[in-house]
Amino acid sequence: MKVVDLMSSAVWGARSRPARTASVLLSLASGVAAVVFVSAIIAGFGKQIERLSFGAYSRALVVRENLLVQDRHGPPSLADTQALASEIAGVDGTAVWRTGRATTRVRNEMLSLSVFGVDGDYLPELDTPLAAGRWLTSEETAGYSRVCLLGLEAAEKLQGGGQVGKSIRLNGVDCEIVGILGEPRSRPANRYLESAVAPFRAAERHLLDDDRTSPGDAEWITVLMEPGSDLRKTEMAADRLLRKRRGAPLSDPSPFTFGDGSGAARDMDEQRDLVARLLAVVATLTLAASLTAFGGISVAAVASRRREIALRMAMGASDLDVAGQILLEHAGLGLAGGVLGLLVGLGVGRAAAEVWTWPFAPELWIGGAAVCLGLVVGLTVGGFLAYRVAKLPPALAARG
Repeated sequence: MKVVDLMSSAVWGARSRPARTASVLLSLASGVAAVVFVSAIIAGFGKQIERLSFGAYSRALVVRENLLVQDRHGPPSLADTQALASEIAGVDGTAVWRTGRATTRVRNEMLSLSVFGVDGDYLPELDTPLAAGRWLTSEETAGYSRVCLLGLEAAEKLQGGGQVGKSIRLNGVDCEIVGILGEPRSRPANRYLESAVAPFRAAERHLLDDDRTSPGDAEWITVLMEPGSDLRKTEMAADRLLRKRRGAPLSDPSPFTFGDGSGAARDMDEQRDLVARLLAVVATLTLAASLTAFGGISVAAVASRRREIALRMAMGASDLDVAGQILLEHAGLGLAGGVLGLLVGLGVGRAAAEVWTWPFAPELWIGGAAVCLGLVVGLTVGGFLAYRVAKLPPALAARG
């Protein structure tokens, strides 16, 4: 029999019993969907928890002055930021910050706000959407313009005075509000809710009353690394570079501290792996049950078709023709079950991500493996049943 005829017979066999075909497809698709769904949820869950807990700090070094050493070398500076960006490999961006408090008058009351002066790539660390207005431009953050972004709670406390286009008076100096920040996306970004974010030099010269630090000095420098970078090696390289710039020998304690969010992130990864293992066990058991159901329903279905098989043999079909039909039929059902399970798993994963508001991160290799698994299972079960059918005597098949 030609391959086209075998395929036609296989399609006819699947369509002749729609209830059986549907049960076979669903039994396999349910297990595949569970695996695809769990893999997408685990990946998205990990990204969301890391982002909420650490934001950009999960892949960043935060350089501060080491206040515990006896021989002080001063805080980091704008010049240090430029050196770190140019001489450390794998740097994705840097930002230098200077902070303090400022007061403003709201009607007859004085309101105290945090002021963050920043220069550089500040958006990853800010990690907050813009509710109104615009961002500070790179030209503004590198200059002396008295413009600022206002945190959401600060804008609410200022009432009508906290609007884009108006000016806020900080420590007696006017600063134009060019943007209003929205709700923070991560826990570290909560610090900007009741604050004003301004250019570094403008905050240093005009907005902050701080005589303790010199011009260009910063409270901290954020060195944002490329994904997958080794923060330990980066810390060692940054320490050597800053020691050289300060003339601090390696035998002395480091003049700077390097906050590294990767340690806490690794601890969270271990906790996530434990949850992932638990979900993987559940998905594996579901998949095993679906494969067992697929095989059981297929065996029962072929056993109920003995008279049909005997009739085809009586009409001239050979053992190989019948075995080929059974093999192709179950291979097609296995492939269709894998594809259906993949689509269902992706659909449910996408819906869950929308409901739970976290990233949808399906693994492409999981999808490919799901389709291949369905095909392999179909071929395995079909091959076993085809062998049994080929060895079945026609007289025994005719009895049913």
